[in-house]
Order: sequence, then C-alpha cells, then structure tokens
Amino acid sequence: MTEKDIEDSLSELAKVISNKRQVELLMTSDKTDLAHICALIGQAAGFELNPRSLKEATLEEICKKSDLHYRKIFLPQNWWEKDHGPLIGYYQNKPVALLYEKNRYLIVSPTLKQKLAVNAQTGAKIHPDAYMLYPPLPENMGTFRALLHVFFYNKLPDYFFLAIAGALATCVSFFFPLSNKILFDTVIPLFDLTLLGQILLGLIIATAASSMFLLARSFIGLRLNAKISHHLQLSIWDRILKLPVNFFRKMARGDLIQRTLIFDTIRRTLGQQTLIALFDGLFVSLYLIVMFIFSWRLTLVGLGIVTVASLFFLVIASFKVRWDKALLQSNAKINAFLISMITGIDKLRTAGAENQVFARWAKYYSENQRITLKSQFFEAMAKTANQSLSLLSSLLIFAIVIWMRFEDPTVMTIGEYLAFIAAYVPFSLAIFEVLNSGISLISLIPFWQRVQPLLKTPLETTKEKQPSGPISGKITIQNLHFRYSENAPFIFKELNLEIDAGALIAIVGPSGSGKSTLCRLLVGFEIPEKGSIQFDDRDSKELIPNELRQQISFVMQQRAIFAGTLYENILCDGHYSYEEVETALRLTTFDRDIKQFPAGLQTILPSGGGLLSGGERQKLLLSRALIRQPKILILDEGMNSLQSTTQAEIIKAVKSLKMTRILATHQLNILTAVDQIFLFEKDNIVAKGTFDELIKTNRNFSQLIEAQSVTK
Repeated sequence: MTEKDIEDSLSELAKVISNKRQVELLMTSDKTDLAHICALIGQAAGFELNPRSLKEATLEEICKKSDLHYRKIFLPQNWWEKDHGPLIGYYQNKPVALLYEKNRYLIVSPTLKQKLAVNAQTGAKIHPDAYMLYPPLPENMGTFRALLHVFFYNKLPDYFFLAIAGALATCVSFFFPLSNKILFDTVIPLFDLTLLGQILLGLIIATAASSMFLLARSFIGLRLNAKISHHLQLSIWDRILKLPVNFFRKMARGDLIQRTLIFDTIRRTLGQQTLIALFDGLFVSLYLIVMFIFSWRLTLVGLGIVTVASLFFLVIASFKVRWDKALLQSNAKINAFLISMITGIDKLRTAGAENQVFARWAKYYSENQRITLKSQFFEAMAKTANQSLSLLSSLLIFAIVIWMRFEDPTVMTIGEYLAFIAAYVPFSLAIFEVLNSGISLISLIPFWQRVQPLLKTPLETTKEKQPSGPISGKITIQNLHFRYSENAPFIFKELNLEIDAGALIAIVGPSGSGKSTLCRLLVGFEIPEKGSIQFDDRDSKELIPNELRQQISFVMQQRAIFAGTLYENILCDGHYSYEEVETALRLTTFDRDIKQFPAGLQTILPSGGGLLSGGERQKLLLSRALIRQPKILILDEGMNSLQSTTQAEIIKAVKSLKMTRILATHQLNILTAVDQIFLFEKDNIVAKGTFDELIKTNRNFSQLIEAQSVTK
C-alpha cells in the first residue's frame, strides 16, 4: 500500500465521524462576500482591513494582506448562548459574520436582507467549524500606553461590570458599621428585641448580597484575565515572528526565552488580583464618608497611618526594583549558559570538560541565589508589613480613643467607636492591599525595561512597504556595502552583480569571502548598509519581505529539521499533493533512501533529524525547498555532505527546472554544470565566467580547484 492509499483511507475514516459535508472556508468562490464578512468582523472587534485584502478570495490571503491571524475553532452544542466574540461561520454553505449583540448572536451577511438571530433552528444550519480573527499589537508597543491598549482593547464592558460589582459590594458593606452603632447604642441599652431581629435579618441579607457581588466580581475578573492572556500571548508571538532575522543574532537563546516569558509575568501581575485591588482602593474611599460621620479626628489619624505606610512601602519598592533588575540579568545569563550547555553536551563530553562546565554553572548559580535572597528579603518585609499594619493601626486608634475618653467621656459612644472600626478595618485592609499591588507594579519596571528590545525594534513589514507580486527571478545588486556592525570590517564594498531570470550560477571563494552572507542578504536576513538588492528592478527594501520569501527557497548550512514525521518535515505545514511530494523526492534522489525505511515517509524524526545521516538530512531539506516550486533557489553549502555522483545527479535534475538557481559552495566538482561562476575574495567579485574560462585565466580559481583535488 502506498502513502497515497493510506492518506485516502484516513480521509474515508474521517467522513464516518462527521456526517456533514466538510466545508473549506479558506477557499470560497465569491471574493466579495468573504472580504465583506471579514470587514464586518473587524468593525465589531475594532480593527480595519487593508483595502488590498478586499480583492482576495481566501481567508488566508485576506489575513495575510491585512496583517491578521486566524484560528479555526469548533462550535459546541448551544454555542450561541455564550459570548465567544465575533466569528466567521458558514450558514447554508455561505460565509457569514456571527456577531454577539444584546446578549444574543446574530447572523450578518451582505447576501441576507436582514440580520438573523441564532437559535436552535438557525444554529442547526451553521457548520460547526468557524474562524476567529486576531489583530496584531500596535506598532508603537514600546510605550506603557500601548500595553494598556492590550488590557482595555475591546474589554470595556467587562471593566464596567467589574466596577459595578465592586461598587455594589462596597455599598452593601456600609450596613455593617451602621448596624454596630444601632446595636450598641440603641438595641442593647433599651433591650429592643424587635429591632435586634430586624438588624439580624439585615445582616444576613447584607452578608448574602455582599458575597454574591464579590463572587460575581471574581468571575468577571477571571473572564477578563483569560481574555487579556489570550490576546496578549498571541499578539506577542505575532510580533516576535515579525522581527527582523538579524535581531535574533544579537541575543542568546536563553536570554530571548526569558524575555519572551516576561510578558506572562507582566500579564499575571497586571491581571485579576491587581485589578481587583485597584478597584478596591477606588471604592473603599467611600468608607471615608462613613468614617468622617462617626469621627473626623480618628479619620485624620487613619489617613496619617496610611500615609506613613505608603512611604514605607515606597522605600521597600525602590530597593526591591534594584535587586529585581539584577536578578533578571542573572537569570538571563544562567538560561543562556544552560541552553548552550545542553545543546553542546556531546562536545563537552568528548572534550572531557564536565568539571569546568559545572564550576562555571556553580559560579553563576551562587551569584543568582545571593541576588534572589536580597529580593526575597524586601518582598518578605512588604508582606509582613501588609499583614501587621492593619492590626497595629487598629490598636493605635483604640489607644487614642481611650485617651480621648479620659479627656471627654462624651466624645464618642461605644457604638460610634465600633461603627468607626467596622468601617476603618476594611478601608485599611483594602488600602494596604493596594499598596502591596503598588509594589508589584513598581517591581514591573525592570521587567518592562527587559522586554523593550522586543517591543521597540522595528518590524520587518511596515505599512509603507509594497506587495512584491510574482517575480521572474531576475536579481540586480548595485553598489552594495555591508558589515555586521559599525566597528567590524566590511564584508562587501561597492558590490555589483546581475543574475538573469532562470540562470544557474555558482558563488565560490575561500572561507570568509562572504558567500553565506550574500545568501542571507538575498533573502532579507541581513540589511545592506548602503546600496540595493533589486528583484525585477524593484528595491527589496520597498517590498514586503514575507511575500518575497514565499517565492524563494533557501537551504542554509544549519539543518532546520523539527520533531515529527518525514512527511511533515517535507510539507512544513504547506498544502501539496502526494504527487508533488513524490516529484520533489525524485529530484533529490531521496525517494531511494526512503524505500529503505520500514515506515517510509511516516518515519518519526527527533528535533535536528538525528536518525538521518548528513546526506539524508540535506536531501530532506532540498526536497522541502523544491516542493514549493520557487522562482529562486538558493543553496548555501546545500550538498556538501553528498557524494560526488549524487551531487552531479541532483544538479542535473535542478538544471532542468525553470527557476533561478544560486549555489554558494566549496564543492567545486559540480561547477562544470553551472552557467556562470562568480569568484569572491575579500570584499568583492574578483572574477566571473564559465568553468573553462576561469580555469584557464584565473590563478586563484585554479588554486581552489587544486585544493579540492578536483579535475575537469
């Protein structure tokens, strides 16, 4: 049984699970309908589509042109009873917008004369597969204001209900201090059992109501926190994936991982507990009114205690911020070291350097723990103060009341004192909780500074860039200057190069002559300091990089093989037929190797492709590159692990393809098949021509041939 037979069999089995026709929403025949549906979703969610996307026929292309992401979801039974946000659905085999308005879902479409409410009858006609659209983060995300945009974007109703629940819970709790005054000043002295029963009933009702409001507030807070987390995580990863490739070269992997995870720390700190504490601080200020009614003198004392406590917490926060900043830097250093150690463990064991590595780790770790203890010391001080200040302040107020009663026994009744305390205790607890949250917010300063490179680095794709459109494969390099940093020597100076569409060329030269750098420049992984790289006479700086790269296949020296099957590694989440896979395998001769594997294309590979030989890994990468049928194919030492006969066979197959092919190589024995050879030395091209021309006229080229022990 072939792989295609297996794939067809699995498709038949899938049909048993779903008795409905599988709807391909990503491909629809009516461009206008789907584009208008997406525009309606954007209007409801608060973002706009790029006008260029209105001409596209697929959801994938619409989202790509508008810089959006989409996710396929499954609609459960009675899904319309809850708010899931704006959705793209399929009603009677046509795309529609599913919008939540006035506590119900509506079906909206340009083809429908009116909005339809979703109920059991109409819901049965909606396909269970739907799609959600996600807008990106603002481009100016480096400001704290932009971060607040993420926390408030399309969430104002949740904040409104959170505020209402908090305000109601606070207002209901006013009954407790008032009941204390009535109980001790009226009920007990007069032994009024009727009034006592009324107060007890009121206390029960107030307690139940307050508990319900607090429970509702907690649920709203959880929902709000989940929505923020969902939006923030997707948007942050969207931004990271859009950063220039050369950005990642400047940062160790462990450091980058830590900076990425910091966003979740910020989200949790600014999440449910901090929001609720801040709302408490806003609404418990209403307790001041009650406190002033019973004793303005004690109220001033309470405010004085809160002011002193605020200054104390501010001092603690300033010390903690300093140590938190040092702790983040130490954690980044340890993470970077551990990842490099784990990835290079085989080399460490080969060199017998385990003891040296352990010694360095111990040095980093001891420094990290010293800083951690300092940070935890100030955190413990803040928590201890938070737990004890409320009690100490109550004792201080009690002492002041005793002193006041010694001076004037009529200054305050027992009921008034207990009523004041009943108002002051929740007031002080909430204020101290707000102060504790304030320390957490101040502690975010070093975290926020840590993620600034991720937020302020300009993205590859901006609104000013134009779509690349289909390219022919013609490349023109004019007056190009490039170096990796300002203090580094130039890799290229005044480089000029022209490659015709469909040409097969080779770039050769000694190590360090810039072959790999030129390949990275061609795909936009590096940016020239001066000059231009043009595709069909259009400067690449003005084109959208992703659209351009989709027409270029680049096989790098690093073997990017992920964990999964051979089949998944070749497709790379692309949509290709089995015949296209077979063609790519045949071009690279990888089909012969796969026949030797018991599981064939379903062979499971670990990350890095450790089960394959060096040659098999390169064949896999070549197959992945060729299946895309690119306009430009770039191989950076893409066949150096293959035997000479296999190299010649693949070159012969590649030569028959209609695309521009660029080979950066040290393997000079395949150069006889190319149309033109460019010889690089130092910072420019020193010679160009065919193999026969260069072997006769250029001594440096002849020396390279001799060094490789290759004859014509």
